[in-house]
Amino acid sequence: MGNCCLPNKKKRLKTPLLQTEYSNEEKETKKKRSNEIRIVLLGAGESGKSTFIKQMKFIANGDFDSQDKLNTKALIRKTCFNQMKVLISNSERLGINLENKELANEIKKKNDIDDWDSNFGRELKTLWDDIGIKKTYQFRNKKFHLNDSASYFFNSLERISEDDYDPITEDVLRCRVTTVGLYEETYEFDKYEITFIDVGGQRSERKKWNHCFERANSMIFFASLTGYCQVLLENSGINRMKESLNLFSQVCKSPWFVSSSIILFLNKQDLFKDLIEEIDLHEYFQEYNGGKDYDNAVEFITSKYLEVGKSSQFNKNREIFPYVTCALDTKMIKYITKVAIDTLFNNTLKTIGLI
Repeated sequence: MGNCCLPNKKKRLKTPLLQTEYSNEEKETKKKRSNEIRIVLLGAGESGKSTFIKQMKFIANGDFDSQDKLNTKALIRKTCFNQMKVLISNSERLGINLENKELANEIKKKNDIDDWDSNFGRELKTLWDDIGIKKTYQFRNKKFHLNDSASYFFNSLERISEDDYDPITEDVLRCRVTTVGLYEETYEFDKYEITFIDVGGQRSERKKWNHCFERANSMIFFASLTGYCQVLLENSGINRMKESLNLFSQVCKSPWFVSSSIILFLNKQDLFKDLIEEIDLHEYFQEYNGGKDYDNAVEFITSKYLEVGKSSQFNKNREIFPYVTCALDTKMIKYITKVAIDTLFNNTLKTIGLI
C-alpha cells in the first residue's frame, strides 16, 4: 500500500519551550484553551470509529433522537436484505446447497426492497434458519466479508419486521454506517469540549485524510481485534489486521503527529473473546505461540501495534497508550474515553510547559 493517504509535508521542527514563568492568570487561560481538544479518529474500515461517535452522541444527549432512529430503521432493513444476498451468493460460490433454493433465487434477483412487510421478514427468517445458510455463515471470516452485526439483526428479524418497529439503542449502535467524507462533531465531555473528526477508513477514503490532519491536535487510532482472521471488504485477498498494522505504521511516521501522544483503541473485545477460542492466532501470525488464550492473544496483538508505532524515524520515544475496548459497551467507552482524554490533556499541558 502506498503513502497516498498521508500528507506530503516536510518534517516540522519542534520549537523549544520558552523558559518563562507564567502568571496564575496566564496559566488558567492556557488551561482553558487546552481543554478544547480536537481529536481525529483514524483506522481501517469497520474498526469501530463510527460506533464510537454514536456512543459519544448517546453519552452527551442521553438518547438518540427520533430522526436518528427513523434513519436507522430503514438502514437496518436494507442491511438485512443486502447481507442475506451476500450469504446466498457465497453459498453458491462455495458449493453449499440450500434447503430453500427457490426462495433464495427470488431474493437474489431483487435489486432493492420496495416495501418491507412482515411477509418479507418471514422470508428472510426462513433463509436465516436454512442449514445451508448457517453453514455458509461459518466461512464469513476466512472466505468472505460479512458485517459483524449481521447475526444480531438476523436473529431480530421478527421484531424488525413489525409495523410499529422502533429501533432500540443497541440497534442504532450496531447499525453499520460507512463513513464517506469527513465529519466533525463537538461534545461537552466531562470538563472538556471535544471535537471528534471522523473520516472514512476504506482505502478509497484515505486520500482525504490529509485534509483533517491540520485540524486536529490529537489522534485516536482504532484497530479491530477480530481482524486477525478476516479479509478486507475491498480486497478479499488481504488480511484485515495486517492492513491495519501497515496503516498504523504509516500514520505514526507522519510528521503531522511527530510530537503527539497516540491513543490506541483495540476494539471489538466482545467478539474477539469468542473468536480466539475458535480460530488460533498462530494461523495468521506464525510468531505467535500463545494458543487460543484471550490474554496471550491480546498481549501479542498489543505488542505488534506498539512495535510498528514506535518505529517512527521522527519520534522513537513517542508515547502510545493502548486500551482494549468494546465500542458497543456504553459504560466502558465512557470510562476509557475519560481516561484517554485526561491523558491527552496532561500531555498537552506538558507540551506548553504548564506542568
